[in-house]
Amino acid sequence: ISALGHKRQLWKITMEDAMTNYLPAIDIMMCHLGISFEQACEQLGLSPQEQQTLDQLQKQKQTQSN
Repeated sequence: ISALGHKRQLWKITMEDAMTNYLPAIDIMMCHLGISFEQACEQLGLSPQEQQTLDQLQKQKQTQSN
């Protein structure tokens, strides 16, 4: 892997880790406030791209726990 490719890979891992940190807050908002995933993301100020990333991560997490 080139230096640039390595940096991109590290950035992706770091970004996914950061996004994963939002999942507990989103779960709490959905359960206790009765709002949708999208509404919780909007309340947290997440961009549509961040929402899409989180949605994918959440689905991966659910698949792994089953």
